[in-house]
Amino acid sequence: MDNDVKFYNNGYFEQLHEESIFVNTKVIFTTHTPESAALRVYQPDEIWWLRNEIGEDLVPDEDLRDGRLDLTRRLADNPRVKIINAVSQEHAEVTKLIIIPEQAKKVVAVTNVLIRAYGR
Repeated sequence: MDNDVKFYNNGYFEQLHEESIFVNTKVIFTTHTPESAALRVYQPDEIWWLRNEIGEDLVPDEDLRDGRLDLTRRLADNPRVKIINAVSQEHAEVTKLIIIPEQAKKVVAVTNVLIRAYGR
C-alpha cells in the first residue's frame, strides 16, 4: 500500500496540483487462515532472497523488526488499515487473542457461508 503511495506520488500529481488517490486510501485487510503456514514471517537469512525475488524497494528496512519481516503484523499495523476481517467468529477470536492482539479493536468477523434459502 505504501509502495503505491510512493510510486504514484512521483511529481506527476504535483504538476497537476492534485494528490494521488492512494494518498488517503483506507484499507480493509482480510486474513483467511490463523495458521502459521499462512502467516509468513521471513527470517533475517531470507530477506536477501525476498528482495532479490520481488525487488529491494518492496522490502524496505523500515518494514523489518529485529531483521525479520512479519507480513501479517506489517499489514495490520499499517495506519491505512481500518478494519481487519477474519472469515469466521472463531477465526476472529484466535486473531485477537493470539495472532495480532495489539490490533484486537480492528478485528471483526465475517462469515463465509452459503445460505440454502438464497443458494438455490
